[in-house]
Amino acid sequence: MKPENLLAELGSHMGIPNLGFDEQGCARLVFDDQIEVNFENDAANHRLQIYTTLGNVPAENKEALYGALLEANLFGSGTAGATLAIDNLHGEIVLCHTFYGDDIPSATFLSLVESFVNTAEKWAQQIANNSFTSEQTSNSDGSFLDTSFLRA
Repeated sequence: MKPENLLAELGSHMGIPNLGFDEQGCARLVFDDQIEVNFENDAANHRLQIYTTLGNVPAENKEALYGALLEANLFGSGTAGATLAIDNLHGEIVLCHTFYGDDIPSATFLSLVESFVNTAEKWAQQIANNSFTSEQTSNSDGSFLDTSFLRA
């Protein structure tokens, strides 16, 4: 499905009729009154970007945060396949996911957006608490890190 149709389908699923991109190819939805998810349609390159800001880069304890973000990016184990990144220009931590092509099934997209929002909520809470340590290998409750990948 094309990004326009995926967004319209998401809107229909959420009870938001006629949800679509603006003239710049952007849309924003707020989930649970706290997670702002941005959708950007890059039609020229056949890709759809979704992203959200999780919080500001803290003034202290950056190394432990960076380590946790990098570890979570390994095989998408702590990100549900999305990517955690630092936007140095704005001093923010961002969760982003890129979809390529026009052949994403609607049900798959809806599931991926739900997973993206759940992941964003968990990371936003952990970032707000700045609860990272340099020895951290998983989240304190282990609830969203998938460690099933083995490297030989």
